[in-house]
Amino acid sequence: MKTWKKLAAAVLLLILVGGLFAWRVIERGFSARETPSKAEVFVATKARALAVPASYRSLKNPVSNSPEKHSCRHGALC
Repeated sequence: MKTWKKLAAAVLLLILVGGLFAWRVIERGFSARETPSKAEVFVATKARALAVPASYRSLKNPVSNSPEKHSCRHGALC
């Protein structure tokens, strides 16, 4: 097979797989009440990882998680 035929077959396969995935998502839909599918979890995890720059992933949270400071964060007079 020539290279352009292999490329055309790969593109056609990609379009077919993408179409089947889109059809499944449309049929099932997205709901906050149902447990997400493995594909949704994978895509969401990868999107979150891409959204956070690598230099920020190693930083420590500056807000402590102590109970005495927790009540002060909600506007209460401490």
